[in-house]
Formats: sequence, structure tokens, C-alpha cells
Amino acid sequence: MDLQNIIVLIVTIVLVFFAIKYITKIVFKLLILIVIVLGGLIVYQQLSDTNMIDNVESLYCSEGKETNIKCECFVIPILDDLNSRFSLEEIENIKSQKIRSNTEFLKSFTNVEQDIKVCFKEKNESIGVFLWIQKIQLFFKNIFS
Repeated sequence: MDLQNIIVLIVTIVLVFFAIKYITKIVFKLLILIVIVLGGLIVYQQLSDTNMIDNVESLYCSEGKETNIKCECFVIPILDDLNSRFSLEEIENIKSQKIRSNTEFLKSFTNVEQDIKVCFKEKNESIGVFLWIQKIQLFFKNIFS
């Protein structure tokens, strides 16, 4: 090896060291931010008196909104799936466990996802809500698996 190759090798090693140092700082800060956000979400759900099942139902199927397309095509199929998998007592028990409530809601959504999409297409309605639900699903799958 001549002197020029040695200098290039040393400079490359130093640059890689600094790149790794700064990248790990950024990744560590992002990890801390994600942990804080997740912790806040979990604390909020544990302290609040709400759960995803009741929230979605009250949002889209409250009085006067029963004919809403989102209620008909999105909420009712998920609630029907929950009712087919669990008894009323079990559903009430699930609702009291916030994280389990979210998990079961997402499982039911996964079970009836194709039916929901078909219903929205039949009604000529946008299915933009699915993009958010799928992102939430992937997020929870990555966390809990």
C-alpha cells in the first residue's frame, strides 16, 4: 500500500466513525420519542374511561348517524364480528381492558376487512379510512410481535 491509499483509508474510517456516531444519536432520540409517545398513549387509555370499540361506535353510529355509510360499512361489520366471537359478558370485560379492546378491535377489522371494502365500493364511498387503520394495524403488529 502506498501513502495515498493509507490516507484515504484513514479518512474513510474517521468519516464512517462520525457518521455512525451521529446516526446512532438520531436513532436513539427517535427511539426515546417513540417510547414517550407509546407510554403516553398507554397511560391515556388506562386513565380514560373509553376504549376503541365504544369510541368508534359513538363517533360513527351515534343517534342520527345510524344511516351513515361509515357506520353501516365499517362499524357494524366489526361489531358483528366481535359479537360472533365473544359473548356480551366477554365483550364488556374486553372493553374494560383498554389494550385488549384495541387488539380485539383490530383483529375483528382484519377478519372483515374485505367485506368492509366491498361495502364501501358498493356505496361509491372513499375508503381512505383504511389507509389509517392499516397503518395502525402495522404499528401494533410491530409493537406486540
